[in-house]
Amino acid sequence: MTIQELGSIGEFVAAIATIATLIYLALQIRHSSTLSRSAAHQEVLTSHRELLRQLLTLNPELEEIQFRGMRSFASLEPGDQRRFHHVMVEFMLHCQNVMQLREKGILDRQEAAVWVGFTLQLLRMPGSGEWWESAKGIVNPDFRAEMDHLLQEPGESIAEVLPFYSIEGAA
Repeated sequence: MTIQELGSIGEFVAAIATIATLIYLALQIRHSSTLSRSAAHQEVLTSHRELLRQLLTLNPELEEIQFRGMRSFASLEPGDQRRFHHVMVEFMLHCQNVMQLREKGILDRQEAAVWVGFTLQLLRMPGSGEWWESAKGIVNPDFRAEMDHLLQEPGESIAEVLPFYSIEGAA
C-alpha cells in the first residue's frame, strides 16, 4: 500500500469519525433540551403549588381576602387591597414567567396555555379585573399587551369554571 492510499484511508476514517461525533453531539443536545424543558415544567408546577400553599392554603385570612377581592377590589379595606394586590402580583409574575419560557421554546405551548388560561380566569372576575386595570402598569409591557389582547376574547371566569368561587351565594 502506498502512502497516498494510506492517506485516503485515513481521510475516510476521519470523515466517518466526524459524522459519528456530530450524530453523538446532536443526540446529546436533544437530550439536554429535553431535560431543560422537563426542569422548566417542574419548576412551573412547583412554584405555583408553593404560591398557593404559602399564600392561600396556609393563611385562611388571606384566602378570604383573595376571595372577596376577586368579587370586588374596591370594597376591600386599604390594608386588604394591599394584601390582594401582593397575591395578584405573584400570580401575574408566575404567568409572565410561563409566557417567557414558552417564547424561548422551553415550555410547551399547550402547557403554557393552561397557566395563561388560569390567569385569565382570575382576571375575568369583577374585582380582579378592577385590580388589573389599576395595576397592570407594573408588569412587563409585552406581558400586559398579550393579557389585554387575550382578555378581549370571550372566556370564562374562575367562578364559571369552579362553582365554589361563584359570586352568587358567596359570604
